[in-house]
Amino acid sequence: TSIGNDYGYEFIFSRQVEALANKNDIAIGISTGGSSTNVINGLQAAKNSGCQLIGFSGRQGGKMNDLCDINLVIPSEDTPRIQEMHIVLGHTLCHLIEQTID
Repeated sequence: TSIGNDYGYEFIFSRQVEALANKNDIAIGISTGGSSTNVINGLQAAKNSGCQLIGFSGRQGGKMNDLCDINLVIPSEDTPRIQEMHIVLGHTLCHLIEQTID
């Protein structure tokens, strides 16, 4: 996006969150190691906007452990396995939300 060009890739999510997030929204951040600068900046912007934060991370959870209200850590060093589990978690979360709507 132009955000990456104009502000830097590290702000690619935070600038969007600053524009769109509202108090009590839920923001979800996904980072294999839990410390990706662009994701952390986005989550921090969401927190500053009053959002609840959910993290999907791996390894030991990184910075997302302290920042997120809930950080679901995949305890692995294997990037493909972490990312596969993030997909499963995302689908499971969507399924649970759909069940509450029906």
